[in-house]
Amino acid sequence: HYFNCIMNMTRKSTDELNAIVKALSKLSLLNTTEEDQRLFDAQQELRRRKKEDDFINAHFQVITYS
Repeated sequence: HYFNCIMNMTRKSTDELNAIVKALSKLSLLNTTEEDQRLFDAQQELRRRKKEDDFINAHFQVITYS
C-alpha cells in the first residue's frame, strides 16, 4: 500500500501536489493518519523535484534563442 501511495505522488503534477499540501496543512490537527501520510508523501515528492531541478539548473546551461 505504501509503495502505491509513493507511485501515486510521482504521477501527480507539481500544481496538484502543492494543492494537496495546502489543503492538508490548513487544519492538520484534524487530519487522519492516512491524510498525514498523504501530506508527508506530497511534501517529500515536492522536495525531491526541487532538489532534482536545482541539480539540473546548476549543472546544465540552458541556451535559448530568440
